[in-house]
Amino acid sequence: MSLAIAGLFGIPEALATGGDIKVYAGNQCLPVDGDTVDYDDVAITPRSLKNDTPLLTGPDQDIICPVIRDVSNDDIDAVRVSILNDTVVGGNDDTECCLQAFTFDGRDTEIECDSADPTKTRQVIAFEGPELDDDFDGGYYTLTCTLEATEEIFGYRLTEG
Repeated sequence: MSLAIAGLFGIPEALATGGDIKVYAGNQCLPVDGDTVDYDDVAITPRSLKNDTPLLTGPDQDIICPVIRDVSNDDIDAVRVSILNDTVVGGNDDTECCLQAFTFDGRDTEIECDSADPTKTRQVIAFEGPELDDDFDGGYYTLTCTLEATEEIFGYRLTEG
C-alpha cells in the first residue's frame, strides 16, 4: 500500500522502501565458459546481451554480471532481472539467475536463485537476496544467469538495504 501511495506522489521507490536501488544494463555482463570469458556465442548490443546460438539446437550460455556493494554491511533485499525468454517456443527452461554473496576473503558463500517462467517471453525474474550474518560485512556479490539459445538479458536491478 505504501509503495502505491508513494508512486501516486512521485516518490522514488528507493525512498519509499528505504533501500538503495542500482540499475545496470544487461550488456555489462560477461559470457563465461568455465573459468574464462568467451564471446563466441553472444551478441552484445546497446540494449542487451544475447545468447546468439540457434534456437532449439544452441547451447545454454552462462553469464556473470557486476554488482556494486557500496554499503558493505547491508544485504541486497531484492533482485530483478529483465529477460527475453524463448522457452515458450520450445526451449527446455534452463533460464535461471542467482545472486551469490561472498565474504571478503572469498571462503564463505551464500546464494539465492530463481528461474524464468516457461510460459512467458518478456519477463522479470524476481527474488530476494540471501540473508547474511556479520561474517559477510565487507564482502561482495556476483549475479550469474544461464540463458538458453536466443535469450537476452536487458537489465537488472538490485535493492540494497
